[in-house]
Amino acid sequence: MAEETNLQTETEATKKHEKGKRIAKRVLLGIGATLLSLIVLFVSTFLFLLYSPWTREFRDRYVLMTYMTSNPWLSTLFFSQETIDDIFEKNGSNQPDEMVDTSIVNPVVTPKPTPELQQTPEATLSPTQTPTAKPTPTPPKHTPVAPPVSDIPFKASNRYDEKVIYHDGSVCIVEFSGTTSWGDYTARMIQVQDPSRVTLGVTNTLGTRGQHLSSMCETNDALCGINAGGFVDEGGQGHGGTPLGTVVKDGVYNVYTEETDHTLIGFNRDNILVMGKFTEEDIAKHEIRDAMSWRYPVYLVLNGEKVEYQGYAYGYDPRSAIGQCADGTVLLLVVDGSTRRGFDGADFGMMADMMYAFGAVNAANLDGGTSATMALNGRVINRVCNPQVAYNGRWLATAWLVKNQ
Repeated sequence: MAEETNLQTETEATKKHEKGKRIAKRVLLGIGATLLSLIVLFVSTFLFLLYSPWTREFRDRYVLMTYMTSNPWLSTLFFSQETIDDIFEKNGSNQPDEMVDTSIVNPVVTPKPTPELQQTPEATLSPTQTPTAKPTPTPPKHTPVAPPVSDIPFKASNRYDEKVIYHDGSVCIVEFSGTTSWGDYTARMIQVQDPSRVTLGVTNTLGTRGQHLSSMCETNDALCGINAGGFVDEGGQGHGGTPLGTVVKDGVYNVYTEETDHTLIGFNRDNILVMGKFTEEDIAKHEIRDAMSWRYPVYLVLNGEKVEYQGYAYGYDPRSAIGQCADGTVLLLVVDGSTRRGFDGADFGMMADMMYAFGAVNAANLDGGTSATMALNGRVINRVCNPQVAYNGRWLATAWLVKNQ
């Protein structure tokens, strides 16, 4: 009797176990089918957006956003080179062939104050008096006080609702934001009155690894700075050790990768921003002190004229740029976005508008995307679009830095 009871109990347990397995199997199959359906739906929707004649805007913006990155295969996987070239032709600009007219920029040199020497009248001593040594006064501690905001000599745009987030009397950083049809952006601009303080930082481990912007600022005794040129970045996994194209540092010319279509961007010995195609002989002739090169459409403002972009103007992305006003003030701009509404950042037309609104007579685009970084006092102050490197930003080969006084 006991054996029959045990057998019955084991049979019931086996049935329950088998039933549980069947239920688990159904649940897993249901989850798998749901996931597969979602994947099929996502892929179908994505392909519909790419290839449908009713969604050409999505297609164009997708190509513009992905092709000029370290992963151009995201575009070439779906479209022929002919189609990609056609999209860029309709959504770009005809870059000017002329060179920068350096005569329209006249840097204002602010003389450093010279302390006045005050002569103390000699005291008249009687014949019986002997001079007594006076104690050496302890110099008072000096705490620099920044001028009130109303007295800050910064460039106002009269277009954007900018606010001052840093100023010390000679360097000012303003911030402003806006909304586009595809997302949001936040822009920060460093304004440097003395262009001689702007220098090109180069990674101190060339050929091996780049430097984080904050580290490069510290190495070069810089107050602040932004990223500059591109670097070898296979698959978006580069370490910033090898700059793309040509780099000029303190007048020394170095070619790191052979590029035929790069434009040189930098400063001559008169601290005037120059842009154009320069040979080694040109670099010496024009006395270029610091420069880097960039391969994509560069010009935003040239010789006082804003460069016009058509269509989607190479698409929205986090971007960086450098410019100079007629009085020599240097503008360093970084635009990033929140990821709240999809595509974020700025297109080239917006970058040109921003530089022109703040008075730039010459301005150029720099490396962007995950490299778009701005640092102040040893820390990154913008929102880097890649959360994996959000704290320090990417490893960089070069950066435009503002030296401490």
